[in-house]
Amino acid sequence: SNNEVEVAKDLLARATRGELVLSVTQVTFLVEEVRRGDPTALHLKCLELLLALVLEDPKTAEEVDVSLAHVLCSLLEVSSHIDESCAGCMAYLDLAAALKGLPEDVLEWLTKFCWKKGAESVQASKWKVATRFLETCRFFLGQTSSASAAKFARIDALSARVWLLEAQDLEHLKDTGRGPPSDLRR
Repeated sequence: SNNEVEVAKDLLARATRGELVLSVTQVTFLVEEVRRGDPTALHLKCLELLLALVLEDPKTAEEVDVSLAHVLCSLLEVSSHIDESCAGCMAYLDLAAALKGLPEDVLEWLTKFCWKKGAESVQASKWKVATRFLETCRFFLGQTSSASAAKFARIDALSARVWLLEAQDLEHLKDTGRGPPSDLRR
């Protein structure tokens, strides 16, 4: 409800200002309270606070069954819904890539997430973003036990398509001084 969201905002603001110290369990509860409905900036801020707490005290987080991998996956899902630039996603993906020993199911999830976001970025003609997602997809795939030449080839083929479409866009812009034709956005 609206009241719960206002309480969550207040608690988050007080914790951010250092007026209140929240535990992993309390922030997990806050995340659950604000996650109803579509992802919001408040949900993202709660997850970021939870990430900071989990990184600060992994032992306590583990004791209450809050995994860093799960928090990162949640952050990726929420930030991908509210951040058009994908900058937040990229930062969380970089953090995930730096972690050692991620469980197989999380690596698979990260691979699929990056593939999906890379394909969406191709559809939106966001070449640099698509390239970054596909490179990260390739990295996570390489960490899984299900990595195969066929899966790598699929990523490489889409990456090559991105480079070709980007080159066509640049060539068209150079030739006409206008934006790319709509048929390149497919």
